[in-house]
Amino acid sequence: MKKMLMKICNRCGKKIKQGEICACQKTRHQKYNKFQRDKAKATFYGSQSWRLLSDYVKARANGLDEYLLSKGQIVKGNVAHHIQTIEERPDLKLALRNLIYVSSGTHNAIHTEYNRGKENRRKMQEELQRIRG
Repeated sequence: MKKMLMKICNRCGKKIKQGEICACQKTRHQKYNKFQRDKAKATFYGSQSWRLLSDYVKARANGLDEYLLSKGQIVKGNVAHHIQTIEERPDLKLALRNLIYVSSGTHNAIHTEYNRGKENRRKMQEELQRIRG
């Protein structure tokens, strides 16, 4: 007889099966999508042109985090990141030279650096441009 593994949802505390997503998480995302998500960005990131371009960026990077690779670490990537954000330079949103493939952890670290101020943002963007060549 197989024993079913259970876990506790870290959001609501309800017991759920291991590997399942709690209903409260699904509701949370629905509310975010309805009331907070930037509709124009969601449309762009769901577009065929973005999907094709991000697939190309992934292939160009051989699926690896380019930032960490420049530091000598081999980590799988999963995000095509805009070096200069769409808000800063909407004209570069589909420009290959403005995209770098990174992991979620690197992506979060990059945005943390961007949020620390203009000078930190500028330095990080310069470093990312150097990595991209």
